Amino acid sequence: ALSMLSAAWAQNDPQGMATYALALPAGNDQDAMIQGLLSRWAPADPALALDWLGSFPETNAQPARVQSVVKTWAQHEPAAAAKWLANQPAGTASDDVTNAFLEGAGEKYPAFAAQWTQSIGDETRRQKLQVQVARQWLKTDPTAADKWIDSLDLPDAVKASLQKSPP
Repeated sequence: ALSMLSAAWAQNDPQGMATYALALPAGNDQDAMIQGLLSRWAPADPALALDWLGSFPETNAQPARVQSVVKTWAQHEPAAAAKWLANQPAGTASDDVTNAFLEGAGEKYPAFAAQWTQSIGDETRRQKLQVQVARQWLKTDPTAADKWIDSLDLPDAVKASLQKSPP
């Protein structure tokens, strides 16, 4: 019954429901409300859903929900999701959120995900993410993935292990 109420409330007064959900103590009732709002907001306005999730106090565990919204968004609109990610304050986008973005984008847009990794300034992190994208891309288009791997500034041993690993 609470899930039906949450869905109706999310439809008619999402801002009121959001304010109420933020005030609830962590638990099943709050989780049901969050899920109701996300089912409405995430498909229509993923940035709003993510910004709202970010408004929860640090004590509330929302990372899995953030990752889920980012991954789904990146599957459909990788450029918009990448822009949102780039606009996050420095150091706030966790590795898990970045990985969720790359998993989502890499499913349908591996070339986009590959190109995006070039924007990572830290060489060690960039290479780690490039290996992640390469492994995913090798499963769907080994020829294109191999060509991209050849162009990367990765150690030769890493390139060789990627290109020899079975998809």
